[in-house]
Amino acid sequence: MDRGFLKAGHAPTLLAAFLYFDVSFMIWVLLGPLGIAIAHDLNLEGSKNCLLMRLSDDFSFLAL
Repeated sequence: MDRGFLKAGHAPTLLAAFLYFDVSFMIWVLLGPLGIAIAHDLNLEGSKNCLLMRLSDDFSFLAL
């Protein structure tokens, strides 16, 4: 393999991007099962519960 290809990237940037993706994905995965408990505690029903699930998918990147 060409050594120039391996040295083309910036290692700290690659590590930061990987960690950001990894942590964001973990938070996104946890929000699914927790959404049921949150909806139960807040007495949400029907469309409000769906809105909670939809917003958790859209804004999971803000957890960092």
